[in-house]
Amino acid sequence: MARLNHGSRFTLVVALTVRHLSASNDSPDGPDAPRAAYWQAIEEQFGQLLAGSLANEPKVHILYGEHLEAAGRADEAQVAFCHSYHATGAAVRYAQTFYTAGTQALREGQIDIELAHSYLSMAACVDPAHAEAVATLEVVREARQIVRGQQSSSRPDSSFVE
Repeated sequence: MARLNHGSRFTLVVALTVRHLSASNDSPDGPDAPRAAYWQAIEEQFGQLLAGSLANEPKVHILYGEHLEAAGRADEAQVAFCHSYHATGAAVRYAQTFYTAGTQALREGQIDIELAHSYLSMAACVDPAHAEAVATLEVVREARQIVRGQQSSSRPDSSFVE
């Protein structure tokens, strides 16, 4: 790619995914090898961009997060999205906004534990020093486990025979 000395370069990236590729298609010599090589090259290019002059460009982190999300790498995607907030220089303010939204999801009468978990996870990721967000996230994680345990125990046990 030619170096851009002045003006603007516009790029359109179109990506399609195929879910549930068979194991035989995953081999380096299989029919999907060119596609795998393409996605590997994209991954390497994101690495170069994020290590270079665009490291402080939030949109690059967002695009990388979307790439990771599409690849089924949700935890890595969340980290990339968090880095986009760091790149803005306003991470502390964004973390507080996520924390506030997370605690709003826990208000009596309208508790949404999954939404709270999502917001609080982002708050703690964006600003790991936000003590209230980290502590509240731990409580919400414990609550989710309890709720999930209750939901699974309330399902009829198909192995039970009267």
